[in-house]
Amino acid sequence: MSNIGTAADHQNCIDVHFDRSSAYWTDIYEYEDVDGTIYRERRAVVLALAQKLGLPAESRILEVGCGSGLTSVELAHEGYRIQAVDSVDAMIQRTRQHADKAGVGDRISASVRSVYELGYPDSSFDLVLKIGVAPWLHSLEEALREVVRVVRPGGYLITTADNWWRLNHWLDPRYWPPLQPVRRQVRDVLGPRRCTEPPCAPSTTARPARRSIGTETPRPLPGRRAHASTPRSPRPAARPCSP
Repeated sequence: MSNIGTAADHQNCIDVHFDRSSAYWTDIYEYEDVDGTIYRERRAVVLALAQKLGLPAESRILEVGCGSGLTSVELAHEGYRIQAVDSVDAMIQRTRQHADKAGVGDRISASVRSVYELGYPDSSFDLVLKIGVAPWLHSLEEALREVVRVVRPGGYLITTADNWWRLNHWLDPRYWPPLQPVRRQVRDVLGPRRCTEPPCAPSTTARPARRSIGTETPRPLPGRRAHASTPRSPRPAARPCSP
C-alpha cells in the first residue's frame, strides 16, 4: 500500500471513530471521573493562556480540531472572531448548535477542513489552537507546517501533547507504559485493524512554531461534578492506543 493510501486509511478510521462518538466528546466535560476532570482542566488552562496573551477584541482565532466547539464558544464570548474546523461533519454540526445556543453564532464560522490542508491564506490568524489533536495525526510534521503557515508573524500557537506516562495510564493495563513493546508486537502479529478502532498515533516530537505555548495534561483536581440529571453518552468502543 502506498504512503498516500496509508495516510488516507488512517484519516478515514479517525473520522469514523469521532463521527460515531461525537456525543461522548461533548459529554466528557460533564463527567465526574478522572477523564472528565482532565479534559475540563486542560480546557481551563488553554483558555487562561489565551487570556494572558491580551489579544484585542475582534482578533482572528483558528481552532483546529474544534470537536463540539465548547472552547470556541468561550473564546467568542470574549469578543474574538473564531474559525472552528474539524475533519468530522458531526463535530461541526455540534459546534454550530452550541454557538447558536450560546448566542455567539455570528462570531463563529465552523467548517469541515483538513489540518493538512486548511485552505486559508498565509498569516491569517493571530492565534491558533491545536488542542488534543496530536495523538490522532498520521504526520505531526505536516500538520504543524500547515498550522504555522496560517499564523501571522508575531502570532501565537497554543498546542497540547498527551502524557502517556500519566497516573491513570500506569493504573490501567491497556495503557501501562512498560507494556508498550509487547503491545506493538501484538499489533504487528494481528495486522491492520478495522476502522472501528483508531490507529495508534506516531511517536513524534514537535518543535514550537513561531510563538508556541505548550501545555501538558493537568493533574486531576477534585471539586467539579456533573449534574445528576445529565445523561451520559456511552464511551467510544475504542480509544487511542499508546505509541
